[in-house]
Amino acid sequence: MIDRQALQDRLIAQLAARPEIRSVHTFGRAVSGQPDAYPDLDLVIASSDRPQTQRVLPELFAAISPVRSQLILASSPDLYAAMVMLRDCSPYQKIDLSIIDHIESQARFGPFLALYENSAPTPTNDAPLPIIDLNADLQNQLNDILFSIPRFAKCLFRHDPYLYQRFYATVENTLTLLYESHHDWQMPKRAKLNSREYQQLYAGLKDAERSQVEKILPFDARPDIPQSFLACIDLLLDLYQTKAQALNLSLDDAFNTYIRNFLSTEIRRFRTLPTH
Repeated sequence: MIDRQALQDRLIAQLAARPEIRSVHTFGRAVSGQPDAYPDLDLVIASSDRPQTQRVLPELFAAISPVRSQLILASSPDLYAAMVMLRDCSPYQKIDLSIIDHIESQARFGPFLALYENSAPTPTNDAPLPIIDLNADLQNQLNDILFSIPRFAKCLFRHDPYLYQRFYATVENTLTLLYESHHDWQMPKRAKLNSREYQQLYAGLKDAERSQVEKILPFDARPDIPQSFLACIDLLLDLYQTKAQALNLSLDDAFNTYIRNFLSTEIRRFRTLPTH
């Protein structure tokens, strides 16, 4: 497996060979002085030709490792942002990147650490970035949840209360999808449920669905958060598979199974840690 430092070094070398790259900066724990065993790789790539940089990203990744999956976070004329998991890296070492014109436009995300700066003048191409229709990509919608699995697992080992936010956000997404299954599947996905829709959902649950929901939110109000999160992911994957079949869309079953099993393995590893 490629560790985080080797991944960073190899990716920076690939980017530095591109004439349009102005700079590459990182941020997050690597800069704030809080590194641990689980940091991902946060990169802000400033480019004088953003469309070209976006086009060559697959080639740059392929020179390091095959891509396991990606989540496109933003696609607009001015910004491309994505998360990428590589096959030869742990999910904890996912790449979180954005392509911009100048680092100054991202000052609110600082402080930054420069990993590469190009002092040579570069021709500027001000053409807008191509826009990707994220509303039509069911796997990308699912990845918006599945890519939070490493973050949830990190929180377990870090004893970070942010895991509750990850847990309840995933529960909310899953129950919204369960509501869709009782009505009409929607693309893009429907908005969050309101209190009346939650009441309708709970009143209309079939026995098997009620049993699945109780594994996530036990009716005795004593959830085992890690196990409940895994049960939530299992139900979510079942619902997305049903939705894909209904809408004649495809999912990346290999990745979905891989990241679900990663979560299960990490929960078992967490259980083996000594208690304090």
